[in-house]
Amino acid sequence: MPTQDQRRATTRAALLDAALDCLVDGGIAGCTTAAVCARAGVSSGALFNHFPSKAALLGAVAARVFDEAVAEYLARFAEVSALSGDPLGDAVRLLWQTHDEPRLAAVLELTVWARTDRELAAQLEQVNGPHTARVLGVARDLLPAHVDHPQFEAVFDLAVSAVFGVALGVVGDAERKHRIETLVAVVHSQLDDR
Repeated sequence: MPTQDQRRATTRAALLDAALDCLVDGGIAGCTTAAVCARAGVSSGALFNHFPSKAALLGAVAARVFDEAVAEYLARFAEVSALSGDPLGDAVRLLWQTHDEPRLAAVLELTVWARTDRELAAQLEQVNGPHTARVLGVARDLLPAHVDHPQFEAVFDLAVSAVFGVALGVVGDAERKHRIETLVAVVHSQLDDR
């Protein structure tokens, strides 16, 4: 028989799964507490037992998605970079591929929504700061040949911002691919020439 801590962890995971599914399927408008509770098979009391507010739930969803995305990015990078010989280009392309997935796109939508939702903005701020620092650390680890470049952090920040912009844009797939390849060329031009 599961312990209370195990049941609590199971319910929390179900709520996070349900909230992410609601975000992916219906955006922020479709991610009501009622919809999340229905998908998770729990009462609203159970939701608020785990999360003090909807914003806290969404912040926890973002944190979990980012954690999973970083782990998957590292695994993908190890596979791809062993074959291509272009770790810098691979890093940018994989950054795009990661953000082109529905769950990351849904979390990026939260950032847009947070512009007018102070509570959500505060929750995301607690998640985004550590995530950004962690991703910069990953970039340093994966791209040791470029870390000493004086513009490494600035170029990295530009690449991440550009990927976010492309992910949130309304251009078609062919245009997105073109923009990412342009970004790869810009990153190479900035970090390869010392």
